[in-house]
Amino acid sequence: YGAIESTVRAAERITMGVIVTASLLALLLSAWMIASLLKHLKILLHKFDAFAADGVPVPETPNPYQSRRDEIGQLHRHFDRMTREYDRITRENAEKQQLLQAAPGQKFFFTEKPELTEEQLRRADIILGNLQSPLQLKKCENLKWIQLNNAGTEGYCEPGLLPEGAQLANATGAYGMAISEHMIGCLFALRKKLLLYWDNQKAHCWHSEGHVKVIERSNVLVIGCGDIGMTFGRKMNALGCRVSGIRRRVSKKSDCPEWMEGMYGMDSLEELLPKADIVAMSLPGNASTYHVLSRERIALLSDNAVVLNVGRGTAIDTDALADALYTGKIAGAALDVTDPEPLPADHRLWNAPNLLITPHISGGFSLPKTLEKIVGLFADNLERYFAGQPIENLVNLQTGYRE
Repeated sequence: YGAIESTVRAAERITMGVIVTASLLALLLSAWMIASLLKHLKILLHKFDAFAADGVPVPETPNPYQSRRDEIGQLHRHFDRMTREYDRITRENAEKQQLLQAAPGQKFFFTEKPELTEEQLRRADIILGNLQSPLQLKKCENLKWIQLNNAGTEGYCEPGLLPEGAQLANATGAYGMAISEHMIGCLFALRKKLLLYWDNQKAHCWHSEGHVKVIERSNVLVIGCGDIGMTFGRKMNALGCRVSGIRRRVSKKSDCPEWMEGMYGMDSLEELLPKADIVAMSLPGNASTYHVLSRERIALLSDNAVVLNVGRGTAIDTDALADALYTGKIAGAALDVTDPEPLPADHRLWNAPNLLITPHISGGFSLPKTLEKIVGLFADNLERYFAGQPIENLVNLQTGYRE
């Protein structure tokens, strides 16, 4: 047994030696293969660089998985569209139910504006929403009340359009949140030169545009102190700004909230404009607001002033504003509304420096919460109407403003 055990141990030692030797040989062979592969890869990369340097296109290697990835991407986009459509239909159904519950037993007809027929207009007692044209009111023989879905009332207050005794209401109060945030976003973009940096980004240009302006402690002049103007002013006060307001009528001390420096009438505009760093306009479009910011008044602004307009484009002298921007008379402007509107493609405003233009989208239904507010207002007013109570946001047909 001892001899056999010694023989086995010797065999084990020999076997281990063979294994170690084979492992070392395998390791050396692997190292040689890796070095050879790297050498060939270096040669290929060198040839690739040479081709690229000579301007010779390098043939692309077909990717067998690319078509499958494209198909999956298309499926994802299709699924997203279906999800959005499902959410839209669900939301619309919930809104319709909210209105139906506000006026039980009443007959509703839901339609899009272009599909509205003369017969439907003739039979309607109540219209919720704007018409394709205010002139359609001439067909509304039985109309008792029309509830607009925006704050502006242009065209709806013309004499003889509404039937005798019919009421007009607007959606004041629904847009302050969305439009005030839009205004603040535009203001920061201008003061911090984000438009210039966006241009630099598209040009792949890493370049400083120099000093920027501070917003805190700015003098803000709000022209048009309805829901939109007051919401914007309150938020600017929260940012540390001094806010003053201009409104059509200043009748009592309660018109000026505690956070506002002062509330003034239009007769104080020339006095306040030279002091303003930010001029925020949210005026409706009518004869009394036409060119409130005229060429003469634009000339009163300082070269640090920024003009924001989210009301109606006709409130500003467009040519005078363009001149002020091109000559550097003012620091910048943000226009969600223009005159004319839509702005023609060849209009000089498009290329004006330090100008941000958006296509009248600060309100509308860009923010879904706005539509929720409007439907809520419709439902509340329906309940009031059928309960014999005064409806909210009644409009004075003589002035076009909410009573």
